[in-house]
Amino acid sequence: MTCDICKDDGLCKNNKVSNDFDEFYSDIYDCCDYIDKKEGNKVGWMQRWSNNIQKNEKPYKSNFSKWVETL
Repeated sequence: MTCDICKDDGLCKNNKVSNDFDEFYSDIYDCCDYIDKKEGNKVGWMQRWSNNIQKNEKPYKSNFSKWVETL
């Protein structure tokens, strides 16, 4: 049985037949980690995402963070 999301070989933690599957904690991010390992990426998807955000010329500032600064 393969994971519906990443079509793994049974090793993804989001796959119900995996020994590491947990009904409460397993989610799509396990698929992202599995794909990173499968493709041999040295940097994980979350770190790449963070680096891409930091490359923006004008950093995004949410309304919440603006509001917190006024306190």
